[in-house]
Parts: sequence; structure tokens; C-alpha cells
Amino acid sequence: MQRVELVVCEGTYRRDNQAVWRYHWGSVVPGAADVLVAELLAVEPQLGCEELLRRFREPSSAERAWIRGEPVDPTCLPVASRRGRAPHLGDLVASLRAPELDAHLLLTVDDIARELRVERATVESYRRRGYLPPAPVRCGRTPLWTAPVVRHWIASRPGAGRPRT
Repeated sequence: MQRVELVVCEGTYRRDNQAVWRYHWGSVVPGAADVLVAELLAVEPQLGCEELLRRFREPSSAERAWIRGEPVDPTCLPVASRRGRAPHLGDLVASLRAPELDAHLLLTVDDIARELRVERATVESYRRRGYLPPAPVRCGRTPLWTAPVVRHWIASRPGAGRPRT
């Protein structure tokens, strides 16, 4: 059974219709797994299903209808594959977990500047002009990137072929 594609973290990660998490450039995200609404409800039981989804991504119109109890084709929903049973609200996929999203491994603008051997202002300029990929994570107002996203951007950005000195 095919499922809809799910996009999270500013478009950095996509869960394809085979339930595989991939980067926006197509490579598989190592160690990625689904985060289900059921898991989130265990932590935040006072919140509703739709509110929990909104914290991670905007729910689709089909998901909103399903949450309200309206009949919806389940193949229009990103749900965890559970053999032998129909999906229920807790099976909705809210986002992903992956080792690279550990808070200690996320990179700041300063980290990227050190990697490129440029000033912080240069990286901020790249970010403002849209050269740097969108930050998949934010802590307050601080944008944070994962190392694979930054490495891919560094390798594929214009001028990336120049040798370092």
C-alpha cells in the first residue's frame, strides 16, 4: 500500500511513499525512524492530535478530516506501517528521529564559518541571501543545521571545487 510523501524540517527531510526517510537531494537518512503521534501523546497527553502534528508540520486536509472522524482513504495519510491492522490516530507520522538530530551534533552559523574558514558574517550573508540551505532545526531564534546537510551544501555549492589552503 502506498502512502503520501511527508516533508518536514523546512524541506530537509522527506518520507517517501515506501516510508523511507530521505534528504531533499535523495540520499537515505542514516538511522532515521518515524516519530508517531502516539509517542507524542504519551509525553503531552493534554494536547490533541492535530495540535501535536502542528508542532512538527502542518497537517494535511485529509489528516484533519481523519482526526475529526470523517471517512478518508488511508492511503492519503502518512501512517506507520502496521501489519494486520487498520491505522488509527496514533499511527500518524509526525516527524522523524535520526542520530544526526541529536542536540550535541547540530551546527551553528559559527560552526559552519569555522568549517569554511570564513567569518561568521559571511555565513550570515549566505543565509540571508538564500545560498545556505534552510536550517532544519531552530532553538528559539537560533538556526541549527545537521552535519550531512552542511557537508552536502559545501560539496555542491558554487566554487566548491577550489582547493583549501
